[in-house]
Amino acid sequence: MKKLFRILAVLIITLALVACGGTTNGDSNGGETAQGVTDTEILVGNTASTSGDYNAIGIPFSQMIAAVFEEYNDGGIGDGLINGRTINYIHYDDQSDAATGKAQVERLVETDKVFALVGHFGTWTVSPTVQYLRDYGIPMVHAATGTNDLYFTDTPGNPIMAIQPIYRTDGRVMTARAFTWEPAYDGSVLKDDAVIAVAYTDDNVGQSILAGVDEELANFEADGKSFEVKKYPGSVENAGTIAAQIKSDNVDSIIIASNQPFFEALLPDLNSNEVKAPIFTSYVNADVKHVNQAQANVGSIYMNGWYDDVQSEYDEFERIIDNYSELSDTEKADLKESTHAKSGYVAATTFIEGLRRVGEDTLSWDNFIAAMESDAIDLLLAGGVDYRNGQRIGTDTMSLWEYQRDTHEIQAVDALKSIPEIAGRD
Repeated sequence: MKKLFRILAVLIITLALVACGGTTNGDSNGGETAQGVTDTEILVGNTASTSGDYNAIGIPFSQMIAAVFEEYNDGGIGDGLINGRTINYIHYDDQSDAATGKAQVERLVETDKVFALVGHFGTWTVSPTVQYLRDYGIPMVHAATGTNDLYFTDTPGNPIMAIQPIYRTDGRVMTARAFTWEPAYDGSVLKDDAVIAVAYTDDNVGQSILAGVDEELANFEADGKSFEVKKYPGSVENAGTIAAQIKSDNVDSIIIASNQPFFEALLPDLNSNEVKAPIFTSYVNADVKHVNQAQANVGSIYMNGWYDDVQSEYDEFERIIDNYSELSDTEKADLKESTHAKSGYVAATTFIEGLRRVGEDTLSWDNFIAAMESDAIDLLLAGGVDYRNGQRIGTDTMSLWEYQRDTHEIQAVDALKSIPEIAGRD
């Protein structure tokens, strides 16, 4: 009995110390805070592919997040450290594999006990973990995917805070552009009774984008536009067959609803079949690394974009890269040209904006989410995102980029616009 009493006494004392808050979990106001926060540090993390099929995306994405946090820790962003805390960034390689990604997310949350995920990565990892993160209550700021699993409305306090466009929005925008972008059709819009090819992958990404394509096709039909749609469910393995079918069907415009592997596989087959119809595709494909300069027998290639062209913001982006200690000059030059590095930059700087809004108040999950919901956020390098009233739809204004074959670069050819503006319904 005495032994039991001593055990209970030790337990009560231990719980009392935890309740009072210690140096590992306090803040400057002595308030209770969340996991991953000490008086001097905030622990954040993500999984991103630095090996596997998507490493060309994951490497610059993660490098840029690390570069921003290093610059912040050195006092080079804003007015220095917020409430005296540095940001400790943990990154794990998900190997472009769903099971590995899920396991590493759970490791970050339950073992490492990060305060937040910053730059959640890849549909294969994000989709299976969205509900897990919601149930746990841990903030997730920006996901490098647009899966429709991230789309929520009227969910105040929702810890899932997507930034880049949801694929459903992406599909709507590329369809609106396909109908209205006059340079694609020699100074006119898509002609009446045109044949539109929609090549998509039968997976989460393809189906998510296709939902938006179908929605906007219905809108143009309601507008009185006449057209014929031919759909081609595809994969990397049957890209050649699809390209031949598109050639045979003599289409007037092509929408590619997929991410990078299928896009990269379909282009050379369209090239070999000399399909000249203009191509419209997702923002995830808006990088020159996904296009072969030698493939000159395809039509103009247009990609959605969600970045703006404010020079001062790009100057800051490049300054942070130049200051990053972990890269060679050649690697820094490559990072400046990477669309995926811009995505990492948005993730890291938006997280810092959330910290700035919390300021000297207690840094807890609830306070951080409330701060992010307090007003619309102007995104660096991009448009804006609005989490007020529990809205979680990502940014819904997008620009248009065109691949320039002579210089092997992509160039913005139309500014950030909403769907009603693009479609002429504004």
